Amino acid sequence: EPIEYADVPWRQSAPAFVVHRMAVAKEARGKGIARKMMLFAEEMARQKGTGYIKVYTYSKNPAMNGLLLSLGYELVGHMRFKGKPALFNCYDKEISAV
Repeated sequence: EPIEYADVPWRQSAPAFVVHRMAVAKEARGKGIARKMMLFAEEMARQKGTGYIKVYTYSKNPAMNGLLLSLGYELVGHMRFKGKPALFNCYDKEISAV
């Protein structure tokens, strides 16, 4: 996990499956690919026996913030990252592990 995660009030301290740096090509946007990628990440976490996922996204990315909320992720805090002027929103989600 990035050092920037240290001050985020995550809901669990258990090991987590962490999603970093997701992107969809401009010409492929609006086709549900990001949703499928996040659902795939959840399935991967389940297969690895992890019942907890952490993800962050730039606060100025309304599409990704909306997607995470629509998939049941909870906004738990904010962090500064990569010298960007705005905050990154930090989300987590508890999932049922297999």
